[in-house]
Amino acid sequence: VYYVIGFPLAGLTAAWFFRVVGLSRILAGTMAILFAIAPYHFVRNESHLWYSEYYLVPLAMVLLYRVTNGDPLWGTRPGSHFARGIFTGRGAQTVVILALFGSQNTQFAVFAILILAIIGTIALIRTHAWRRFVGAAMAGLVLVVVLLINLAPPLVYTAINGDNVQAVARTPVRTYDLSLRISDLVLPMTGDRISTLNIIRVEYDKIFGSNEDPALGLVASIGFLIALVVVFALIVVRRRRDRSVPVRDRFRTNALANLSILTLVALLISMVGGLSFLLSFITSDIRGWNRISIFIALLSLGVMGVAIDYCVVRFGGRFNWSRARRAIIAAAVSVILVVVGFFDQTAPVFATPHYAANNTRFSADARFVATIEKSVPKGAAILQLPYQRFPETAAVRGVSNSDQLMPFLHTSTLRWSGAGIKGRALVDWQSQLARLPMRQLLVSASAAGFSGVLIDEKAYGPAAAPTLAEVTAELGSPTANDRSRYQYFPLTGAAADATANLNSADIHTIGYRTTHAVYPYFVPDVGRDGFAFLPTILSAYQPRIALDNPTTVSRKLTLSFTVAYRPGGVLNLGLPGGGTDTNHLANSTATVTINVTAPPGVTSMPFSRSTGVAFAHTDGINGIFKVSSVVGTDPVLTTLLAPLSAIANHAH
Repeated sequence: VYYVIGFPLAGLTAAWFFRVVGLSRILAGTMAILFAIAPYHFVRNESHLWYSEYYLVPLAMVLLYRVTNGDPLWGTRPGSHFARGIFTGRGAQTVVILALFGSQNTQFAVFAILILAIIGTIALIRTHAWRRFVGAAMAGLVLVVVLLINLAPPLVYTAINGDNVQAVARTPVRTYDLSLRISDLVLPMTGDRISTLNIIRVEYDKIFGSNEDPALGLVASIGFLIALVVVFALIVVRRRRDRSVPVRDRFRTNALANLSILTLVALLISMVGGLSFLLSFITSDIRGWNRISIFIALLSLGVMGVAIDYCVVRFGGRFNWSRARRAIIAAAVSVILVVVGFFDQTAPVFATPHYAANNTRFSADARFVATIEKSVPKGAAILQLPYQRFPETAAVRGVSNSDQLMPFLHTSTLRWSGAGIKGRALVDWQSQLARLPMRQLLVSASAAGFSGVLIDEKAYGPAAAPTLAEVTAELGSPTANDRSRYQYFPLTGAAADATANLNSADIHTIGYRTTHAVYPYFVPDVGRDGFAFLPTILSAYQPRIALDNPTTVSRKLTLSFTVAYRPGGVLNLGLPGGGTDTNHLANSTATVTINVTAPPGVTSMPFSRSTGVAFAHTDGINGIFKVSSVVGTDPVLTTLLAPLSAIANHAH
């Protein structure tokens, strides 16, 4: 529903923006329709919902246009009582727009802040109007405050728990890859109805790589090219103030100039090698600069509309057209634009979703989860297998990592193990649990307080049958089965009986150490948590292994990992509390196993070189220095689980 209402909302807000710019009513409505069905809307769709819902962009663009045009952003409503004037005037409108816009999409808000800073500075240089510059700066400050309020929870959490460098990977090279290219804007979109144009796009993507398909569409592309020509004319040609030009025409030429300047600023911010590249020196957390294309689409449609309006008025005056004839011509042009735009912007590749099949699947999932819900007490925890790290991990046999969220949609009384943010010990203990033999896995889950196990056969793929056979041998037949994908087993039976040989203290220890395991992981460079580019230049490259101990006491573990460094030589690994583990990298690859003690919190174990070529900088993900298969084994837990007879290991 939210996705669908985005279409009329985008049209309504765009219509207001185009009227503020000065478009005639009919062309404002036409361009608003084209904006509502922009290719961006379909490319993002429901899988990128916060970007496909761009209906607040025109509201923010009204403020940016006012700054460019020299109009005030603040003030009370003229002729009104003071209190009423404050709440109904221009300043109140500005605050409401900024509050809404800053609360919907963080990246859009950052785009607006950057555009506002640049055009505010340009306006100051052109007019020396400090009052207007201060007004623009105040608007930017309000938007920053709104962003900080919305980001306060994760900022506070990060301050308490530290940065999570594994949750998502945002590297400078991806910032470059996802920057905007002019060719991406003006080329046809993927799946264009005209097969020749579609082939051009497909071949282009094959050679130069796909960039999230930020195509503007034919009408907006023409407007975009007009905007570049106008900016070039403003720079090269010295404009003369011709008082003989009618005020209405001067208004339109001024609007054309303002829209073109805004278009150029948005392009320079986001294009390859532009401001986005400079900002990646500080942080690459914001990487999808091509997403500013919806701003450019709005501005380009505005340029197109102003140009058409201007032509109709100029030709109408030259040929003495009546107002009715001008309206008819404008209406005919609008119809043509809507038809062409619809044909061009709504490619067949964006087929209607399979509503019936989706509804059937959703209803089946609801019934399946309801069956589980009835069989366990409120608040019961269910272990989901296999474990998939979340978010942004590759699909497993066609199963997205977000599929783990399915059960959450259908109950508010149960707890589920899936879809915790990866990179934290209190989530990634599941990766260590998944390596255990089935009996030890089930006993550990039972001791940790889980009431049942949910098996996703599709995610297991070919290993589903042997996995189900092992679980059935331990727990008996499933008590809930959706007959196509999911099987649910309560944690009773043979696995629970195995705990009879353990006392209550041992069972508690198994459960606690299972869910509070020390989590070891590799960090590509200690000097660039967050993968900013500038620290790479200013500091030495020093990769590390980090130990995340979520408890308040030191914990022993056996750490193993595989390390590869093509130049070979002698590798040193700093140990917690001091000392060094030295390894000779024969054939440039080695498997290392050492016993370490992890203090509470996160501890760094940096790599260094005694001989051989020094470490080279990488982009944080790629490079000739590789550390993989980092595993930490708890010797206490291993000892407690060892007596349990284990069925053959299976693929998790």
